[in-house]
Amino acid sequence: MTKAIIVRSAAILALALIPAPALANGFFIYEVSAAGVGMGGAQMAGTDEPSAVFYNPAAMTHLPGVQFQLTLTTYIPTAEHVSPTGLSESASAMPQPVPALFATWKPLSWLAAGFGMYTAFGLSIEWPDDWSGSFLAVESSLQSTQLQPSIAFGPWHGLSIGGGFDFLLGSVEIRRAYPGLRLDDGTPARMRLGGNSWGWGTNLGIHYTPIDLLSLAVIYRSQIQVKLDPGAVDFTFPASFSGMLNDQDVKTGITVPQILGAGARLKPIGDLALEFDAVYAFWSSYNKLVFEFSEMAPAESVKNWSDAWQFRLGGQYRIKKWTVRTGIILDLDPIPDESLDPMLPDATRIDVSAGGGYSFGTFNVDLAYMYVYVFDRTVDESQNVFPGTYKSTVHVVSLGAGAKF
Repeated sequence: MTKAIIVRSAAILALALIPAPALANGFFIYEVSAAGVGMGGAQMAGTDEPSAVFYNPAAMTHLPGVQFQLTLTTYIPTAEHVSPTGLSESASAMPQPVPALFATWKPLSWLAAGFGMYTAFGLSIEWPDDWSGSFLAVESSLQSTQLQPSIAFGPWHGLSIGGGFDFLLGSVEIRRAYPGLRLDDGTPARMRLGGNSWGWGTNLGIHYTPIDLLSLAVIYRSQIQVKLDPGAVDFTFPASFSGMLNDQDVKTGITVPQILGAGARLKPIGDLALEFDAVYAFWSSYNKLVFEFSEMAPAESVKNWSDAWQFRLGGQYRIKKWTVRTGIILDLDPIPDESLDPMLPDATRIDVSAGGGYSFGTFNVDLAYMYVYVFDRTVDESQNVFPGTYKSTVHVVSLGAGAKF
């Protein structure tokens, strides 16, 4: 293989961009409150806490006064790749803490406003520097912060409408190695892509309580065009490649999908609440990535993801100052076999959760745990450039606190 072919291949293979393991459909994160984690994310029709800004802004009209909520959710992922020959290699299982903050204010009986700061897309994965898939991924990280101001009107005969804007600010870092090329110190040649990303979108929610025992909800989040403009690509290659593969700027972007959801919460007896939510993510918008280099011809990476459903069922029961919760999620995978890679070794998932909360005066605390079981997924060499079986799990622990004034 000539140096020119190696250079071109390195530049294209360097950039399959961004996704990193998250806890919901694709790389969409839904764990923004401990109560929500405890109920398997089935919160769309709920009216319990300020995280309604995220789950359904229309529900803010049911939150009196001024309320605050702070949550810290920690993800402990495991990922393993088993090659067709039986070689097993594992990614780092370092805990990844993610905070979220929400506030709501209801100045009038028919008007409410709120603000949220949280992570809706991201997390990261890191494989050993010298593992067999290092040419595809050593580290992949998308760290983002989403800012959401929202406003809601109602309820009119039980009906509320709310919405707002989503401002996404983030940073991207991807590292890869090229084991076939060695530096003078014997380490593999490598590349790094990094930069800051941004984008914005809108959100809308409807909340309807036709009778005291039943609440219905519909939510919509628009797609967000997240731009990396510019990012930087740094190559560390042998001296013999000098002048052929220079560090340079790169522009690209990713389309975060639009999301449509509906939910129903039933209160059959006393302080028992049951909720079922269905969410549809339009991941087909993530069909390819185009990269514009400052010193090389453009390149593209084909993704061809599919739209996917997620179903959530949760329940909670209040016992005086205590609340107990549980939930289950079925999360269908949007990634086709040909696009599966170590940066996001995803598959269909089943999540089970449990949690509890305690209220004292104007304050409350919540704690929840979720186990994410990712079905084993095998791709062969006719489907994928890196055949084998991926095995993953995630442990999620969420701690939250709130106050009402």
